[in-house]
Amino acid sequence: MMRIRFNFLPIFFLIVIVTVSNYCQENAGENLNGIKLLMIDGKYSESIKELNSIIEKDSANVQALYYLGLNYESISSFDKAAAALSSAVLLKPDDIRLLLSLGSNYFSAGLINNADTVLSKAFLLDSTAKQIQLMLGKVYMSEKKWDAAKSIYARLVKSDSSNSYFYEQIAKCEEQLGNLTEAVAGYKIANSLNPKNINTILELSYLLYIQNQFKPAIKIVDSGLTYYPNSISLLERKGDIYLKISDYDSALYNYNSALMLGDSSSDNLKNVGICFYWRGQKSLSNSDYLSAINFLNHSIEINSKDATAFFYLGAVYKAQGKHKESVENFIQASALLKNEFLADTYTQIGAVYQLDGKYNYALEYYKDALRENPSNKSLLFYIAAVYDKLKNTKYALTFYNRFLSGSNSADKKLIEFAKNKILELKDKNSKHK
Repeated sequence: MMRIRFNFLPIFFLIVIVTVSNYCQENAGENLNGIKLLMIDGKYSESIKELNSIIEKDSANVQALYYLGLNYESISSFDKAAAALSSAVLLKPDDIRLLLSLGSNYFSAGLINNADTVLSKAFLLDSTAKQIQLMLGKVYMSEKKWDAAKSIYARLVKSDSSNSYFYEQIAKCEEQLGNLTEAVAGYKIANSLNPKNINTILELSYLLYIQNQFKPAIKIVDSGLTYYPNSISLLERKGDIYLKISDYDSALYNYNSALMLGDSSSDNLKNVGICFYWRGQKSLSNSDYLSAINFLNHSIEINSKDATAFFYLGAVYKAQGKHKESVENFIQASALLKNEFLADTYTQIGAVYQLDGKYNYALEYYKDALRENPSNKSLLFYIAAVYDKLKNTKYALTFYNRFLSGSNSADKKLIEFAKNKILELKDKNSKHK
């Protein structure tokens, strides 16, 4: 009778391999529990050592790679964290938790494009996961993808309409997109949900301010001051609003309050000086002008590159009749200015020279102002008046006519004066002939 022999050796080895594998996984699980405790205690170096030991024996241990990435990220070693998490993602490419961790690590490292790629993949896998939406929203904001960010935060609002942060982010997106009405609406909702958020108060009051909604702007600032009565930012915002509406006493009160609380910055000192200048223009009080000079000089001592401070210092000296000092400061302002105020500075310099009877200099600066701001038709009138003083009838008539041809919105007195001057000059010209 033939005997059948079975080869038990391969089966034996298979059993051994499975047993050893199970044993390793159980041990790895126990080790990972210990590693979690080390991470909780902030013992990252020990935890990293233990995890590397596990990965050396089992390079496909996704959990170990995941925790290794978290450890490295905790000590801001973002490159090593990315390497560990990327290895884990290669092993489990559709694992939401791994993708989220890798995307968050890229974001922390400043690799925004990488974060976008990874988190967008996670979003495609699960568009309802709140943590993915939150991270993707931050990424889109960093990339200035305002429409995409707004869409993400709109999703989040649907899941939690009581979260002021979501409305605030939507409002920021609307602001960047130029939708100021929608931005104000968003900030108002955010403020109603969290009236103590000073950032929302400052953003909302600023948008109301630039849209000339001054009463609502003051109201929202006052609501913030009930919670933060010593907030320099809120006091200065209130000062800015009052300065804009020419309430110089109220503006001074708020700027001085900020000064008393310790803000002796060049900007605040400059604003105080500007208030004194404009108050002096109303009251014709020399003491206001002296105060303006004092604060503006202190501002310039701190920041000698502030063209606006020099501009107002020139304006104060002009108001006092100190033309030499006025021109010196206006020239200093014009040397620093690289914006729309340059034309105004040239105009002021021209006006001072005109007052002194230095008409050729006045003409030069008025023309410089016109080159900087061709839309300011009043400059054509000033140039014409200077040519008239120089007895240059031809050019006086040319510039008076240019002024009248495009100056429907100009001062009616200037328009009437120009018309009379044209008749007068034409009459003189015809008699001379």
